[in-house]
Amino acid sequence: MRQFYYAESTAESTKTANTFADKVALTFTPDASSSYLIIWSCLAQHDSATAGGSQIRLNDDTAGVVRSLHRGTAKDTTDYWSRGGIYIHTEDASPASHTFSIEYASEDNSTTTKIKEARIVAIKLTANDQFAASDTESNNATTDFVTKTTLTFTPGLLAD
Repeated sequence: MRQFYYAESTAESTKTANTFADKVALTFTPDASSSYLIIWSCLAQHDSATAGGSQIRLNDDTAGVVRSLHRGTAKDTTDYWSRGGIYIHTEDASPASHTFSIEYASEDNSTTTKIKEARIVAIKLTANDQFAASDTESNNATTDFVTKTTLTFTPGLLAD
């Protein structure tokens, strides 16, 4: 069985301010020299389809770095939209307690952001897991798709 850590907050929370607040935090101590797949998701809503917007992010509290940021304005004030993503966290040879949090805020101080069903899971990767990541920002000024990163590998045996 794989090593994993999990945290959730399913209740709805609201915020009418442009400063971020934690919705849920996951704290764990990674194994030395290991990688973890961080998967996060939530549902968000904004009370105005014309003003401001919502901000939802995955924050790496320990490193003091925002790993993913979503901004959006509602098409109407009753819809929830899903936000989330994945991040590969690699620990060094001397691990310490590490915290990731889902945070939320409004883009202004006069509209309200709502968030619910927030979840974070950290799954330890093994030598058989394959991934490719490109964490730098890229821009595409065309209407064509462009390759951001590529993963090529040979699958192992069925038992792998």
